[in-house]
Amino acid sequence: MTVNDLAWLAGFFEGEGSVGCYRRRDKINGHINRSFSFNVSISQKDRAILEWIKRDFYGTISYMGHLSSLGTHIWRWDCRSSYARRFLEAVQPYLRTRRKLRQIKTAFSRMKKWRKHEKRTSTRSAYATKI
Repeated sequence: MTVNDLAWLAGFFEGEGSVGCYRRRDKINGHINRSFSFNVSISQKDRAILEWIKRDFYGTISYMGHLSSLGTHIWRWDCRSSYARRFLEAVQPYLRTRRKLRQIKTAFSRMKKWRKHEKRTSTRSAYATKI
């Protein structure tokens, strides 16, 4: 992807994209497994643009529904974890709005806070079961 492509993609992401950190809690074989997912997504009517993004940054494209008032279909591209981080590192130099940068910082700080809390609680519960 060229520098011009990345600059355009940064502007497109600022207008149509979102970033977040989500906590997952799954029960596997009787044990609770806690994990975190860092996610970047972009919603758009034109699936071809999302396919172009997916080609370089991987992820998935999902059909979100049909807007009957406009007669259009809505698609969403998602990528997680290391792919999301790679995407953000690529477009970050070209981001212009503070709002999107705040979203990214908030998601990272939330993930750090949750991880710190999970380490404390898992250590306590492990200690409690040893006694």
